[in-house]
Amino acid sequence: MVNDLRSSFECRVLACQDCGANTHFAARFLTLRRGQQLVATCMLATMAPGLPYAIAAQLANPGRQVVAIVGDGGFAMLMSELSTAVKNHLPVKVIVIRNDMLAELSHGHRGAGRPSRHVRLPRARVSQRVWKKSV
Repeated sequence: MVNDLRSSFECRVLACQDCGANTHFAARFLTLRRGQQLVATCMLATMAPGLPYAIAAQLANPGRQVVAIVGDGGFAMLMSELSTAVKNHLPVKVIVIRNDMLAELSHGHRGAGRPSRHVRLPRARVSQRVWKKSV
């Protein structure tokens, strides 16, 4: 999956990262080349900034490929911002990393001996075809 993601990046991609377990994924597996950029909060507990960052980046850089790398928890919180991208005809690409939970909170709960069931997310099935047609 990482190789497919990396090969889809244009030479001047601007990737915008959510906060959470997907940050660990990007830090460990994504290797950016010269001219590519990653914008992230670096685990400062800002919930769901990836998609809004990507929208702002696309508005500021209209000719550049912009990709939001978000977790399913962050996407669930701010998926309504897709309407902002559609309204402004922004070609933002959104990659959702799915683990069916708010993983950072789950790790904290387990470390404190509390149940993590309250940070689990329901499995939502959204057709890629629907997103491709509407965004």
